[in-house]
Amino acid sequence: MLQDKEGLYTMRVLGRNMAYFLHCQEAARKVGVPLPEKEPPIFMNFIH
Repeated sequence: MLQDKEGLYTMRVLGRNMAYFLHCQEAARKVGVPLPEKEPPIFMNFIH
């Protein structure tokens, strides 16, 4: 696993992006920015 340089890079970038998003989410909550409205899901049936 430690030899998978690309995989390790991907996980580092993902971790940084997730941490950034969590900080942004916390800051938005503090100033009163609401979460986006949830839209009901639309399911497709590909079997006819």
